[in-house]
Parts: sequence; structure tokens; C-alpha cells
Amino acid sequence: MALVPLRFAPETLRRVAGQTQLLMQRFSMTALNNKLLTRLVQAKRFTLLEREQVDAIERELGLAGQGLADATKALKPGQVRTARYLVTGEISAFDLSLQRDRVPHTAQTREVLRAFVVVDLRVISTQTSEILGAHAVKVRWRKPAPATRDSLPTELVDDLQRDLCDRLYVKTLDVLAPARVVQVEGQQAYLDRGRGEGFAVGDVLEVVTKGKEIRSPEGELLGTAAPVVAKVKVVSLQARLATLEVLSGKPVVGALCRRVKGPAAEPKKRGPEGW
Repeated sequence: MALVPLRFAPETLRRVAGQTQLLMQRFSMTALNNKLLTRLVQAKRFTLLEREQVDAIERELGLAGQGLADATKALKPGQVRTARYLVTGEISAFDLSLQRDRVPHTAQTREVLRAFVVVDLRVISTQTSEILGAHAVKVRWRKPAPATRDSLPTELVDDLQRDLCDRLYVKTLDVLAPARVVQVEGQQAYLDRGRGEGFAVGDVLEVVTKGKEIRSPEGELLGTAAPVVAKVKVVSLQARLATLEVLSGKPVVGALCRRVKGPAAEPKKRGPEGW
């Protein structure tokens, strides 16, 4: 896998004003890309190319300093032989605002910082040049405003970037290695996802198998039926494995799992208590 560095979309840079300029000044894209690379490597799910090899791919495709659209247009099937997949993206929304929130159970208010960042993520097959996955990965946070308005604590920026990297990693994993049942033992099963990989203890999942192809009257492939064969609940998480309790049906090894209800598992909050 080659991680082509994330960049700001040109139109995003043109819209920056006010408090957002303060965040922009501290939001190092080099730091963000390094953190995402570290997150992908630490997961031990993928083999990633070295920085020099990625630079060579960018030069080969003529992508140096170019945007996401250029990456998807420039790649020709089989052109890149050193990596099976390209992971890249652009920051398409980037905003920081200073607001006043009411303190619960009082008549007082306090200043808070609200941040909103969206990365348009793309996972591309180098063998076919097909876009395997396209997701808008969003991060929102609110923090107590710093004492001085012309500064932004380093830990706040670090918190935002690491939260974003956690979400980008999970989306990349969803595209390249969808969650599957790897073992079944009576009323217990195991899933090839661990802590910080998109699921939380208590999540209820559907176990689905691949069914018949569904085509339009003209013969165009619209999708495939996905029969639900079981429902399971996540009861514990290890580093790379989840233990499931079978609630109904019979899960089978190799079947996919998808969440039935509840929001996506939020990455663990960083920073001191009360942030």
C-alpha cells in the first residue's frame, strides 16, 4: 500500500478566514500524514511503502502538489507495480469557531472552540485504477477556549489530528479488509477486528453472506443480495480480535459483519478529564 500524502483542497484554502486561520497555522499537514502513516503501520494490517517509494510514485504519475481529482485521473491500470493500493485524500472542509455555551444547570456561559474537519478519502486499486472506496471522513470537537485568543495549545491540534487518523484508518480497513467472522464455537464467534477498529463492546451486528447477483432489465449489475444468517453482540475486544455472543441464527466462517443499530464507535477521547 502507498499512502499518497493528504492535502488541502485548493478551494478549502481559499475559504479560510477568521479563527480558522489560527488552526490552519498550527495544523501541519506533514504531522498529520506522519500520524496517519504511524497509525497504519502500528495496526500491522498492511505493508506500506517507504516515503522515498511514494515520492517516486507521485513523480511517475505527475502528482506532485496536485489534487485528489488528478490522482484518480492520472493512474492507468497496472502502471504502479510497487503497490496494490493507493490511499489518498483531500481536506474539503476545515473550520474553527469561537462560541459561547451555557454551563449546565447554571445561568453562566463559557467560551468554547468548535472544530469541524472533513477529509474526502479515496482508496484506489493500482491494478485496475478503480476507486474501491470513497468516503467523507468527518471529525467534530468542542474544547474549552484557551486563555488567549491568539494561541492554540499544541495538545488540541494533536487531539484533532489523531482523532482524524483513527477514523481514516477504520474507513481504509472497511474498504480493504471488511470485518469477517474468523471462527465459530457454539454460541460464541470471533471477528477479525480489535480495539479502535470500528466496533465497541455492546454493538449488535448482522452476519451476512454473499447471495445472488441483482441485475437491471438491461443486464447491469446493481449489487448482490446479502442474506442475514445470524445476529451477534460484541462482548470483548482484544488488540486485533473481537469476541461475539451469538444472539440468533448460525454465523459461518468468512461471513461479513455489519452494525445493526447504534452509532459508529467513537475513538477514545484524548486529553485531560473535562475536555
